[in-house]
Amino acid sequence: MSVGSLQHAPLSWGLAIATYRRHDLLVRCVDCALGQTRPPSEVVICDSTPNEGAVASTKIAIQRSIERSGLPVRFVYLDAPRPQQTVQRNHAIDHSTADVLFMIDDDSLLYPTAAASIMDIYDRDHDQRVVGVNAKLASLPPDVPSLETTSALTPSRFDHIKRRKAIPRVMDSINSFWRWPYDPGFMHGPLPIDPVTASEVDFMLGATITVRRTLAKELRFDENLVLNVHEDGDMCLRLRRRGQLVEVEEPLIHHAVAPLADGLSRRGHRFGYAFVLDMAYLLRKNFGASRRVQAHFRYWYAKISLLELLASRMKKDHSRLTGIRAAKQDAWRVLRATDDELGPTLVECSRAYLASSA
Repeated sequence: MSVGSLQHAPLSWGLAIATYRRHDLLVRCVDCALGQTRPPSEVVICDSTPNEGAVASTKIAIQRSIERSGLPVRFVYLDAPRPQQTVQRNHAIDHSTADVLFMIDDDSLLYPTAAASIMDIYDRDHDQRVVGVNAKLASLPPDVPSLETTSALTPSRFDHIKRRKAIPRVMDSINSFWRWPYDPGFMHGPLPIDPVTASEVDFMLGATITVRRTLAKELRFDENLVLNVHEDGDMCLRLRRRGQLVEVEEPLIHHAVAPLADGLSRRGHRFGYAFVLDMAYLLRKNFGASRRVQAHFRYWYAKISLLELLASRMKKDHSRLTGIRAAKQDAWRVLRATDDELGPTLVECSRAYLASSA
């Protein structure tokens, strides 16, 4: 550590988590945070679980974990204003006080050195150019003996296609799902990082996201995103226009339930629909309604449709593909909406879909 960095007090960090019916995983998530080599200053949870008994049980379990840790951790357990992830995340932000918020998922498990590695980047960034930091995903939970057995990404439903080399060239583009049109507003410049251990990125997975509290409170998650997909992408886009995002190269966070994990048929259909509808909103909101943006959406839609078609044939489950196709008409409504119509159009489409699939 340099002499200059010693003149700055280390920043504090805390958990700010939205949860729903995840007692065991949430308690384990908090336990992993309490076991960090650089422990948190606070734990803030916003819970939308409808069962009051389950909520009380979870709250007591976390309180006991904190007491056992012996750490001076501030603990806040909040009832959700309404059961929606973006609303809950904003509610947690409003009740947080730490300098940096780990807004990871309630099933994200931190390796013991995750917080130290992430916070070291914030500490070194005296000019506050870095607005968000995350770490790569580990395929195994943190209680495995060694990180050497982990991979950079949690296995997804497409891994078996990659192994069979059914579409090697197309699968190389899987990581570009989250790429958007070039944005001249993105900030660039030298960063206080070791290029071997960390790198600049344009996107952070919601399961791994950390952000400076002041910016999180200013920008907030978009509550028009009723279906809870792409809210992290929208936040990252707006963060990139205010500073730089950094990813720690070492896989230090395990996502216990992968976002592309197979589920019930109805859930698969809903994910497919929301994945497309919310991406249309993200592009329209952040990049406008130009032909260039619409062309980008056409390319993106064709790509994910092809990938999902191949994956669904391998899995013999077409529910997600059906959802992707069902969203196409509504997605174009969103893309063609005026600025004033945009938010209400997305909410109307989302709620109509939820009503029809109830």
